[in-house]
Amino acid sequence: MLRQMKVSDDLFSKFASTYDHYSEIQQYAFQRLEQKLDEVDRLRAHRILDVGCGTGALTGGLLEKFPNAKGVGLDIAPQMIALAKRNHSSERLQFLHQALEGYAPEQPFDLVVSNAAFQWIPQLKEQFEAIKKIMAPNGSVIVTLFTRETYSELRKALSVVMGKPVILASSAFLESSELDQLVKTSWPTAVTTSEKVQMLYPSLKSLLQSIKFTGTRGQNAPSIQWTPGFFQEVESAYRMMFGQIKATYGLAVVSVYDHD
Repeated sequence: MLRQMKVSDDLFSKFASTYDHYSEIQQYAFQRLEQKLDEVDRLRAHRILDVGCGTGALTGGLLEKFPNAKGVGLDIAPQMIALAKRNHSSERLQFLHQALEGYAPEQPFDLVVSNAAFQWIPQLKEQFEAIKKIMAPNGSVIVTLFTRETYSELRKALSVVMGKPVILASSAFLESSELDQLVKTSWPTAVTTSEKVQMLYPSLKSLLQSIKFTGTRGQNAPSIQWTPGFFQEVESAYRMMFGQIKATYGLAVVSVYDHD
């Protein structure tokens, strides 16, 4: 199984200012997460943790759904945290430049969420166990993350043009079945739902911009010289193979409710 990824705080910080504008698929994942929140007891959720909070959009929205709660957002990218603090000023919110590992809150959390972040973390088992340690009794966890089907069309088009298999950062993401098995080692009652989302782009450039300006190119991305000729060749192959510039995103939602 290929799981060699490196999470770079510099990479996500670099594109913090453009993230919200280009993060259409991440916002779709956010909507799926929000739907799962309807099953959480709003009166009992007093402390909420958002892991990989980015610019704080999810963290801020949680306080509207849970009026009695206080929220904490963690992210390893300092510029993301700076934007989150600027965009969401509230006494009920706290944003920390902090990894989940080593985080020791004074009180446990009733709800832990994470949107479109955990696919970048190779030690997912350790992350889930770290969450368990800071969860309150009967707490809930809702996590969205992308699976290996993500960018399969781009991977195939590049492989055809380059004449060899191309490994993208998404090649190291877990398959849905692998994720489900892993989650259940931490929470046997967890439910993992998966779907494939297809998004259309007017051009290959638009697709690549959505990847670049959300910082989701990854550290494992192949070193490619995108000359004008190569760019045109890849776009032509892409359209010949798939009829249009589309991208499939494998999206998984992990839900754990009332965990003891």
